[in-house]
Amino acid sequence: MKRARELEEGCGLGGLLRPCYEGRSILNISESLLRHYGVNSAKGLGFDPFGTKKGIALILMDSLGFDLLVRCARDAGIGKLISRLGIEPLTSTFPSATATALATVCTALPPAKHGVVGGLVFIRRLGLVANMLQLSSIADPRRDSLLSLGVKGEELMRGKTVFERLEGIRCYVMSRRQISDTGISRLVYKGADRLGFISSSDMFVRMRKLLDEGVFVFAYWDALDPIVHEYGIGEEACAEVGSFLRAMKEELLERTDASVALFGDHGQLEVDEVVEASKLKWLLKGIEIPPTGEMRASYIHPREGYLEQLEDSLSKLGLNPMRSKLAVKEGLFGGGGKLLRDRIGELVVLPSRGKVFYYSYRGGGLKVKGMHGGMEREEMLVPLLFRP
Repeated sequence: MKRARELEEGCGLGGLLRPCYEGRSILNISESLLRHYGVNSAKGLGFDPFGTKKGIALILMDSLGFDLLVRCARDAGIGKLISRLGIEPLTSTFPSATATALATVCTALPPAKHGVVGGLVFIRRLGLVANMLQLSSIADPRRDSLLSLGVKGEELMRGKTVFERLEGIRCYVMSRRQISDTGISRLVYKGADRLGFISSSDMFVRMRKLLDEGVFVFAYWDALDPIVHEYGIGEEACAEVGSFLRAMKEELLERTDASVALFGDHGQLEVDEVVEASKLKWLLKGIEIPPTGEMRASYIHPREGYLEQLEDSLSKLGLNPMRSKLAVKEGLFGGGGKLLRDRIGELVVLPSRGKVFYYSYRGGGLKVKGMHGGMEREEMLVPLLFRP
């Protein structure tokens, strides 16, 4: 697709694809939403995907990559449905992972400003590594354990949410019942009424009823992500995409004239090699804390005097370390500052295609076929489908 090629050319970085926060990323969806409702914001996408309707549904499908959607569109039914919608290729965030992407979309801020720079984040002031999806510490993995210790949400994620900024607009967030009021949901959905659902069927039915009242609904669908992790990019993934799109068509698009937009937070690529960080004695000797971030975008906090040695050893394993200062300069986080410096250390590890850099905090190996977090096209390029 021409637009996807243009995006790669404009935001390429040595064979990789960096986030295009300047107007071609998922960050700009939220900016456009705020502008649509008359809230002062940045430029956005340069067009309004929400049209003139009062009711708006914005749906995030976890792991819906652009290339995956193109592959699934070979199915005549899926291809026909997609052809009736507007489609725009966008970039994910860096890292290309749910915690960072979700925080970005829900705050309309880049990672450098909201601070959620991965699934595992080093909070220097508290002296701990936080699991941002669970809002737990590595020492106590119980969901929401950080909050029970009295850690304030502002210490984990900075900035107001879009729901808080949309004063006077009724906002609802829909997610699977088991996660609707726990973990990162408590931070990113602040200011909205949270509703749990059981399946895509009751999600779309309840969404349709809300849209008829002229409200804004944000929904998060997480079923695709574990499927791609488990099976890779194949029939299983396309079966899920097809099932979801058909349900959206039958229960939403054909039964309401509200504005509907669907996008992916990141894609995935297939992997076949796991580099187990916890078994690398030279690594453990040279770092202050275990690697944080994501398995394809890890942050290294070296001990004094070990930086160059770590760079050399990581490079020999095809893990492609980048100085954090350079990563900031290249715009991977959409800015800089002390908050970011404290959280990303001195090196950003970017494993080669097909590799995963895995640190086991509790023992045990890792078996996956799909993974994300890095800046390969399959991870970074996502679709925005919309019916204004």
